[in-house]
Amino acid sequence: MKSLNPASGLKQITNGYLHFPRIMFLKLIKSKKLKPVELGYFIIFLISADWDSSLYRKGFIRHALSRLSKIWGIPYTTLYDYVKKLTDAKLLTADKNTPKINNFEHFESKGAKAFIQKNKLTDQELKFLFPKLLNNFEISEKSLAKKPSAFKDYFNVSSKVESNVYPKRVIVKQGLRTNNEYKKTYNEDKYTQLTIDGMKWIDENVIEAHKVKNEATEFDFVEIFFGGDWDLYQRNLITM
Repeated sequence: MKSLNPASGLKQITNGYLHFPRIMFLKLIKSKKLKPVELGYFIIFLISADWDSSLYRKGFIRHALSRLSKIWGIPYTTLYDYVKKLTDAKLLTADKNTPKINNFEHFESKGAKAFIQKNKLTDQELKFLFPKLLNNFEISEKSLAKKPSAFKDYFNVSSKVESNVYPKRVIVKQGLRTNNEYKKTYNEDKYTQLTIDGMKWIDENVIEAHKVKNEATEFDFVEIFFGGDWDLYQRNLITM
């Protein structure tokens, strides 16, 4: 098969976009069928593939490897080796002596959506895939027994929170700090009415509800009040 026209070929590489079903590659890497570096090279070939709708063009790597080597600044022999590896992994195929993306439609809008719907994991499959990482907030409510929130009655609001909806309200309990931290705060802020013991009592007993206004402040808030622990932060979120 002929190589792409030089001008149109470079325009195809630099224009447009692709869709990427995450679960496809997560499963391949978790099962050791694909190495992360091989995924990187597959993306290079995917970006370089012809997306013209013609049967004899769509999904084909119609740039000769010698030209592709110059486009990406990667040695020819390296590209050649990864064509073989990705063919073995069934991500590439050979058609008319030309490398081709296997199932190129999976990386287009409709095809990617269909693939994701067909391969959507159940909660049990998620637990099997991530036995030590999955937490209850990532499992559908139907799979969980209803549990009352520790602060639900206190604020008389629901404990369900949409992750991308602002503003939010979060419960913060400072917790005890070290004696040196209290002394430093006492001396630097020159408290006259609040003693160190008073500060300790507040940190140990007072619960506050803070408003989180947007995504940028939310990241700072998690770092400052929850030590970067998003699971702990989520457990203390309530609706406004």
